[in-house]
Amino acid sequence: MWPSLFHRKKVIVTDHQIQRSSIRLICYQSNQRRIPWKAICAEISEEDKKHVLCPASLHIPQETGLRRFEPSYYGAAMAQNAFFSLLNMARVPPRDLRLALYDPCARYFQTAKQMMSYCAQLWIFTENPIGYQKVIQEMVEEFGGEPLLTDEIENIRDCHAILSPGRWMSAQKGAEQPILFSGYPPMASFHGLVFWRYHMNLPREYRNICPLSLENFYFLAALYELCGLHALGRLVPDSCLSGGEEYSIKRLAGILQKTAK
Repeated sequence: MWPSLFHRKKVIVTDHQIQRSSIRLICYQSNQRRIPWKAICAEISEEDKKHVLCPASLHIPQETGLRRFEPSYYGAAMAQNAFFSLLNMARVPPRDLRLALYDPCARYFQTAKQMMSYCAQLWIFTENPIGYQKVIQEMVEEFGGEPLLTDEIENIRDCHAILSPGRWMSAQKGAEQPILFSGYPPMASFHGLVFWRYHMNLPREYRNICPLSLENFYFLAALYELCGLHALGRLVPDSCLSGGEEYSIKRLAGILQKTAK
């Protein structure tokens, strides 16, 4: 939803069909900063009221019954895509690279196998080591080596880059400043560069649909999670945000090359 100053009607509705799903764009006329919530709610079905796309800065009154859509798992996919894009671009020799996978619940087995091919030393932080027994055996057979499992966060602090598809929950301290890619805002301190907000270019077919007030990532997450457009999970971010600063993957590749020497 976003304001439109060029229409007499309070609400302008445009429907777009995307494969088997439809997206309804609602423009409202701003009148003395008052949003016509009643008219807007009349254009939204009960089923869709729980996942409305809108800017994070927009305050939705509780009595409307509307809830802003919050991505659940698209961030985890983009964190992994950005992480491996970085490794491919940096091209650091495996013998010089130490990587870590933060996977407390032992869910990302295939990700661990993929990481193993990029480094000489792979740490896996997990609180469920039994869950990794089978995949470790596969790694030994495929790579001739195995990762190091730990439930002590300090054991991974000297790694050059860390992937945490889930939420980072463990406080990390120390002199080292690794790069962390996560799918969610961290819930504990991290001493280094932390990325959980990603930017990617919109595919051409969605550029005229996404409102300017919405971030590309947020809009694509909705298409991925609500509309089942799983092909969008293969998109690769071209930049990431840490604090208020934007880092291109190319820039991060330069940082990784320097720290891994």
